[in-house]
Amino acid sequence: MKNRYLSIFLGLTAYAFAACEPKIDAPIPSTGGGINISNYVAIGNSLSAGFADAGLYLEGQQVAWPVILAEQFKLAGGGDFYAPLFEPNQAKGLGYKKLIGFTATGSPIIVDEPGSPDAIKERTALAYDPVGNPDSVVLQPFTGPNNNFGVPGIRVENLYTVGYGFKNPYYGRLLNSTEYMTGKPYGSRVAETNPTFFTCWLGNNDVLGFATAGGYPDLGKITPLGDFATNYNRIIDEMLNSANSPRGALANIPDVTSVPYFTSVGPALKVGLAAAGAPAFLEYHLDSALINTILPRLLGQLPLLDPVNLRPSPVSAIATLNPVTKTWDGNVFFTLTFAPYAGDVGKPTAKAWRALFSQLLKTYASLIPIPITVDDLMRQEVSGIDSTKPFGLDPANPIPDVFVLNGAETAQARAATVAYNEIIKSTVDRHADKLVLIDANGFLNKANAGLIYDGIGTNASFISGGIFSLDGVHLTPRGNAAAANEFIIGINKKFGSTIPMVNVGRYRGVRLP
Repeated sequence: MKNRYLSIFLGLTAYAFAACEPKIDAPIPSTGGGINISNYVAIGNSLSAGFADAGLYLEGQQVAWPVILAEQFKLAGGGDFYAPLFEPNQAKGLGYKKLIGFTATGSPIIVDEPGSPDAIKERTALAYDPVGNPDSVVLQPFTGPNNNFGVPGIRVENLYTVGYGFKNPYYGRLLNSTEYMTGKPYGSRVAETNPTFFTCWLGNNDVLGFATAGGYPDLGKITPLGDFATNYNRIIDEMLNSANSPRGALANIPDVTSVPYFTSVGPALKVGLAAAGAPAFLEYHLDSALINTILPRLLGQLPLLDPVNLRPSPVSAIATLNPVTKTWDGNVFFTLTFAPYAGDVGKPTAKAWRALFSQLLKTYASLIPIPITVDDLMRQEVSGIDSTKPFGLDPANPIPDVFVLNGAETAQARAATVAYNEIIKSTVDRHADKLVLIDANGFLNKANAGLIYDGIGTNASFISGGIFSLDGVHLTPRGNAAAANEFIIGINKKFGSTIPMVNVGRYRGVRLP
């Protein structure tokens, strides 16, 4: 009997607690009538494509922020969203970087994961890979329906370039054979999708290439503001004037110097360089020097060269090295690509220079009519580099400027970013009833300060921060989820929708070994 009363008491207690339990009514996912998301189209660059770890591969494509955003749209009645995913036998794309461990001192060990041969249709001199892979390729075409037009490497200045699919294999694979052969421009292709809603995150590459190459004009340049404004406004106007009169969300451009590609190597290194009185960096554009000075010097004096050793005669002029002494302050940045050589500073070596010369010889092999080796170019009488001097601490063996963004170059990159963002904002202001501005620059600033998602601390630190992938520029799955939330916040506020937020904690950061 006592047990019976106890059971009744426990039952009534449980009922009482249940009756008192607060009920939280989550908003019902809805567009609020302000937008139509039945046909959502994403236009953008590598960030929108899901590029990560210095490569485009299947896993990254599957968690690109437009894909995640479309999943949330679906909860509010959105239509199907198709992405140009690699097939399972093409899953590794053109390859990517992978973390396999750490050294005894805690430095990451990062290796290259080879790509999938089945992703490549052919190799050709007509195409170039805009993100650093060594071979020019044509990728296997994607033939299915597509809503994600994120194209790695594309710049605003490329949006209406006829034949851009020949030059950029990531765009070329999105075209059918007729579009490919007739050279259909990117802007024309995306306008034909007739979206009901679109996002646009373009412009990063118009300054990023200049910055990541250390302000090296032979490897990257800043798009002129007039060209940027003309093409950016044109593509947005054409999207808005397409058949379904869509609404859209436009993201601005983060300060490129605030990503791990620029913030990982420099802080400790600059302290040591300043303490050692290092002569800063070298303003010596190696690509130009190789083509315009070094090779002509060698080739133009063939009668005076030893035909076996290619030793130049004493009358050869030596290229003048011009180390520029500057303060190692917060406006000077080292690129992440300098990490393998940072430990060589102060040593009598020219490993960094040899790596650069090796890459240049490979790049310009078709222009060199006689066999030339790295050793030929590294001789002091040819290059002016003295590898017996302490690297980075002597003017005769300075740090190549391709690894350093100096104060003037940093100012150029930041000024361009500010100007591009003003153009993007003015575009939104012109169509204030149809567009919302997503402050990606503000998002990155918050990430640098540190954010917490679902109890997980994240920040913009390399590897440990969880937001940026192994290339120090592009996002991890967790970073993509956080970016999708920034779009959702802006869209809901602007258009009165209740698109559900993403559970960021479901997505991984950098994959640890």
